[in-house]
Amino acid sequence: MDAQAIAENILGGVGGKENVRSLTYCATRLRFVLNDYDQVDDVDVRQAEAVKDTFHTRGQYQIIIGSDAVKPVHDALAVMLASDSAYVSKNKALAMAILDGIGGQENLISLAYCATRLRLELNDYAKRDDAGVGRIEGVKGTFLTTGQYQIVLGNERVKVVYEQMAALVKQPVSGEQRNFSRLKQVAKSLLGKG
Repeated sequence: MDAQAIAENILGGVGGKENVRSLTYCATRLRFVLNDYDQVDDVDVRQAEAVKDTFHTRGQYQIIIGSDAVKPVHDALAVMLASDSAYVSKNKALAMAILDGIGGQENLISLAYCATRLRLELNDYAKRDDAGVGRIEGVKGTFLTTGQYQIVLGNERVKVVYEQMAALVKQPVSGEQRNFSRLKQVAKSLLGKG
């Protein structure tokens, strides 16, 4: 399997990198959000090696390529899309705006993501501007749970923004810091000490 060749064929079939708004993947599929779905040449995409099926659902064009091929092809596509400054800058701008809204990268202890949300642990939750983060274009909602500030971005965008944020954060974010900070929060709430 030539992941690069497959990625090139798929990218051509979805209308080129200028037509891609976001790209993510799951266990067996590539998930594209496109600017113009009419530019997709579904027959061309289906002829690419490894492509088993395609369909359009919930605002995504999904390409099933199987668990063995999906990550290498996604990674090859991500490199091609990263050379498109509009794609990168839009997601980087969102990541930078979120970092500003949480009180800067120095306020960030841990950074993770799930299917639709960024999951952030902060040094000082009072430094976040929840209303400001909620107004950022691309943010669909925010909420605070036990030990995490979660920012809903949707499954078509969360991984890309997570990767951009991780690249922007300069200080190390480790599990030890995360565990220590949670213990510190519990101690503060139980004993009034931090």
